[in-house]
Amino acid sequence: MGTNVRPRWNDLSPDFQKRFGNGVGPSWFPAFLRAFITKQSSWFFKDASWKHHDFGYWVGHTKAHRKTYDDKFLAAMKHDLKDRGLLTKIGGFIISRSFFAAVRLGGGGSFYYHHEYRSIAELKAALDEAGQ
Repeated sequence: MGTNVRPRWNDLSPDFQKRFGNGVGPSWFPAFLRAFITKQSSWFFKDASWKHHDFGYWVGHTKAHRKTYDDKFLAAMKHDLKDRGLLTKIGGFIISRSFFAAVRLGGGGSFYYHHEYRSIAELKAALDEAGQ
């Protein structure tokens, strides 16, 4: 099925948007660990959103699309550090590059590789099936 038109985050209702994102960390991490990492890293996250990044992974498509989603996540993390103090920039630089490396190295198993994007209806069905 699928679609050649990529669903956009803003096409989703706020309630549907809440279904994306398990916090920072892979789905196989225990929930308490993802919650801890999310809380600790949130001291510099403003624009960067793991929910948007996870949405891109659920929408899926090709390896090139996955790279684009990861690059956009890194760019948003870098943007969040723009007007911060030196210590925050140093810490954020290390954290953002670590997150980027983690999604590049370990995120492939979570990405939906397909010849088309998932449609909004397919996203709903896939999230239901995954219990999210």
